[in-house]
Amino acid sequence: RQTVAPQETDWGHFESVKTLDDNPTGWILYSSGTTGRPKGICVAARTVAQYLESLLQRLQLPQGLRVTQQFSPSFDGYLEEVLLAWALQGTSVVVDRYSLLDEKRTRDFLNRYRPDVISAAPALLAAWNRMPGLQPLPRVCISGGDFLAPGDMQQLSRQMQIWNSYGPTETCIAASMVDCTTMVPGATLPIGTPYEHVAFAVVDANGRRLRDGQWGELIIYGDFDQHGYLDDPERTAERFGRDANGAYFRTGDMAMRGTDGLYTLRGRMDDSCKVRGNFIGLGELEGKASQYPGVVAAGAAVAWAGTAEACLVLAIEGEPASLGGLQQHLARHYTRSHLPSAIFPVAKLPRTDTGKLDRAGVVGLFHAWREQAAPVADEAGLEPGLRLLIGCWRSCLGYQGALTPESDFFLVSG
Repeated sequence: RQTVAPQETDWGHFESVKTLDDNPTGWILYSSGTTGRPKGICVAARTVAQYLESLLQRLQLPQGLRVTQQFSPSFDGYLEEVLLAWALQGTSVVVDRYSLLDEKRTRDFLNRYRPDVISAAPALLAAWNRMPGLQPLPRVCISGGDFLAPGDMQQLSRQMQIWNSYGPTETCIAASMVDCTTMVPGATLPIGTPYEHVAFAVVDANGRRLRDGQWGELIIYGDFDQHGYLDDPERTAERFGRDANGAYFRTGDMAMRGTDGLYTLRGRMDDSCKVRGNFIGLGELEGKASQYPGVVAAGAAVAWAGTAEACLVLAIEGEPASLGGLQQHLARHYTRSHLPSAIFPVAKLPRTDTGKLDRAGVVGLFHAWREQAAPVADEAGLEPGLRLLIGCWRSCLGYQGALTPESDFFLVSG
């Protein structure tokens, strides 16, 4: 074993052999997103500088702060932590992100290191929100990577400034944010206004711009000419483009601009699936369910997708007073055809390493819950008229699941 002495380097006279003209790429970050297939996302160094300047302008933070470093390097939130600490001439406080979900270890970390800033997924905020009297909290939190529900931060927002941020990895970490303390309590949280270096537009399926209050696909304009997917020109051409307003990126997110200028997300366009012939936004449904008392978080998914038995299921984390009451709460916002076929409790929603909801995991939990549920009554024991009606339903709907006198026509593919 040999000990190697550190080499003294005068970084004050350091000059990179790389120039933006030679290679404009700032980094290549591999992300599977919601597809599960890794793709290399190339982000230009020029956009990184623009993003960081916009972030500092929006936050208005002093120099020398302590910034928590807890995201995985595979997630662009990690780069936000690194860049922010560097730009503020501050200190990176490194911590295992899983330890921050444990109450004792969280209290020890906060008391010992007293971070000023933290970037976190909503799942971490929800965990902290359930820890009573948590102190001393960071003065600023930037939430991102998933939908932030008002219930995730109800207690925390009284003691710290929480920003709800949004942005695809393809456009460099984040593209908008809003200060949650300025929002009406209980309201659906918007993603705010775009950063100064980008612009938003909401368009229909034909690319026509929509008016305030209309839902469509969110398009982000910016300096994206050097952005794209590594060695995948076809996918790059599909998502990136240029028109009379400049270079743009098609997010695939469904959004709406309100009359107050704030943008709100309904969910992914590919999360907005068809079930029983109806268009349903899973992200929006989760947001509505999270507003019900006692619900910590909700996860929606489609079981038996692509078959006649396809149905909408909703997993609930927390202790709502009544799952039936939750169904009635959702019925005030949706027609019967858009309600979940099953609402079931879980100890904890399945999430990826970056804190995003794992919808395939939700389906797996649904099947496990269904197998443990009490068996339904044997159809053979029903009166002839009901058996005839059930036979008609099966013939018309192609539905092979269990049916009882209490079955709802709209909830079994009707």
